[in-house]
Amino acid sequence: MRKAAIGVGSNQGYPVRICRDVFDLLQKHPAPSIFKALALYRTSPVRVMEQERFINAAVEMEYDRVHPAFGLAVRETLNRALELDYQQ
Repeated sequence: MRKAAIGVGSNQGYPVRICRDVFDLLQKHPAPSIFKALALYRTSPVRVMEQERFINAAVEMEYDRVHPAFGLAVRETLNRALELDYQQ
């Protein structure tokens, strides 16, 4: 069994919705046999303090096998997630 963890976060627009949309995108991928989105939590910005606080979470996934298109699909999913963030 292989495991993967992905961090998710935003402080733009509607960050809770953005995080949940990312969860939905990742969960739709055919490879994970187990998908678990961990609780959302709020964090303060680092370095540039004059900005909104962040909403963050992590996603845990387990795989019985590596799907041939997994790397590309995750990259496309994360790019789509960035688009969601920038559209807000």
